[in-house]
Amino acid sequence: MRPLAGAQDLTLITQPADARIMAFASVPEDSLVWIKDAGYTVRGLIGDRAYDANPGFSSGGSSMALVRLAPQDYHRFHSPVNGTVTDVYTIEGSFHSVNADGMTSANWAIYNQRRVVVIDTAGFANIGKVAYVAIGPLLFPFFF
Repeated sequence: MRPLAGAQDLTLITQPADARIMAFASVPEDSLVWIKDAGYTVRGLIGDRAYDANPGFSSGGSSMALVRLAPQDYHRFHSPVNGTVTDVYTIEGSFHSVNADGMTSANWAIYNQRRVVVIDTAGFANIGKVAYVAIGPLLFPFFF
């Protein structure tokens, strides 16, 4: 509902959610990214499928933004870039909620899943391929 600065400029990269953000100009291939108490390399986070198909992700010079929602945040997320979706897949495995109250829930809403969306920004931001990794509730519907 809130207007975005430069909403008509399709070359912009935007923060995909109201959340805390940490941005890194480059992420070495063997660095660990900590998510839900587990460390992941870039390959481990986005999976072999995107990593092997897109040499830019393995160059050791990929940039990264880590966006973390807190309980008080608007719990929707949006694409950070304009482009063409070239791949969408789910990484198997479970992630538990970081919320201790959620862990006492009697339903499956405490479980999260990891969905990877690969977006080609050619003709828009022209920064190459973007692997957008969404980690969210298992019961949250994704439509593509």
